[in-house]
Amino acid sequence: MGKQAPRELRLGGRGRQLWAGTMREFDLSMAERVTLQEACRIADRVDDLEAEVALHGVMIPGSRKQLIINPAIVEARQQQAQLSRLLGQLGYGSATDKEESAGEGLLSLASVRASRAANARWDRYRPVGGTPLTLDLDEPERNFDAS
Repeated sequence: MGKQAPRELRLGGRGRQLWAGTMREFDLSMAERVTLQEACRIADRVDDLEAEVALHGVMIPGSRKQLIINPAIVEARQQQAQLSRLLGQLGYGSATDKEESAGEGLLSLASVRASRAANARWDRYRPVGGTPLTLDLDEPERNFDAS
């Protein structure tokens, strides 16, 4: 599958952007492509809901003419939460993750996840704000010096 979304998905602007950017960055399995399709649809749905709020306002008349919060706001929030979960499944993480993988070419999600797991394991051994641990190979007894 190419970088452009399949026509049958009928994606809007943000969905197409998400599809193209993800396909450019990751080599996805079929299951991950299905997750991406749903994420793209949700991204477009959020845009539609936000357009509804922009058109009708945050507060709208209820059944008894009282002002109530626009239900599109509640639905948009739920859709945004689901989008966030799906993007997490697809490997979208912090800026640090992207900086670490810069220049490595096309990554599979498995390699991104493996890199994160390795970093998490090694972070236990990295000093926080201190000098990196070094070993003296010429005088091994100094490695265990408590001074």
